Amino acid sequence: MKAALSALFLAWGTVGFAAPGLAETWPTKAVTLVVPAPPGGNIDIAARLLGGKLQAIFGKPFVIENKPGAGGMIAAEYARTATGDDKLLFTANFLLFSPLIVNQPAYDWRKDFIPVSSLTFTPMVLEVHPGVAVKTVAELIDLARKTNGDIAMAAPGVGTSNHLISEMLQRKTGTKWITVQYRGNAPATADTVSGQTKFQFDQISSSLAQINSGALRPLAVTARTRVASLPHVPTLEEAGFPGLEAETFTGVFVAARTPPEVVTVLAKAIKEVAHDNDIVRRLDDLGARVEIMQTTAFQTYLDALYETWAPVIKEAGIQSN
Repeated sequence: MKAALSALFLAWGTVGFAAPGLAETWPTKAVTLVVPAPPGGNIDIAARLLGGKLQAIFGKPFVIENKPGAGGMIAAEYARTATGDDKLLFTANFLLFSPLIVNQPAYDWRKDFIPVSSLTFTPMVLEVHPGVAVKTVAELIDLARKTNGDIAMAAPGVGTSNHLISEMLQRKTGTKWITVQYRGNAPATADTVSGQTKFQFDQISSSLAQINSGALRPLAVTARTRVASLPHVPTLEEAGFPGLEAETFTGVFVAARTPPEVVTVLAKAIKEVAHDNDIVRRLDDLGARVEIMQTTAFQTYLDALYETWAPVIKEAGIQSN
């Protein structure tokens, strides 16, 4: 289903609008969007949608290259060291946090990358396999306590926002559970749907189809207010757990050596893409909010995000294996 959605989004991208002036200086050849997740998850879906629209604007191919693993560090290092200006990194929160989690970080996100623009912000949903006999967050916490933490949660990678909100919930409630790490949303969701893991935090954009089909049962969303695509699902605060909000950004980064004129023309194009009502509506239907922050504002947001979550990583002792 998710693979089909990704293919469909790429097809949507071929119906776009032209901005010939943007293509006068960049790009001169095909561009690669490096995605640190496997096909089918929320990051991949957004990347394919964006890539199709940029292809229509610039008249050059925008190719998705999936490089999952190592908390996004494989993709980040690949994009950081690539020669030329034809590789863009389309990534999410773990760009900031993975270096904290490994003993030998491969990059410094503040020094090695320029944040060109955000694209989407997506809250998560706490959801369980329908065979798990809980219908509220409180009941899930009680089950974790009764089983002495012998219940497995799927996460799409160490240091992802999915993983971090789970760690914060455990700390706030004094409970524990088993966290099983996967290489992306799609395989994590597949195992939760099959019942191999019992619950997960997942981006609404990549879980909505499973929720609507009844394959997963939503308990709460991590947004500040209820989400239009899941209007009957409470927020974590409404469920009795205040102070627990989290969302996943997606955005475009380039290597620090990238010429300023490339950053400018790319930022302008992404902003134009975000004014397309079709892309905004389709992402909104999936629970992803389109919001453009460009280089300076995006950097400020990233700094604040880092200050919020880095202490959680350190205090929880989160380390990669």
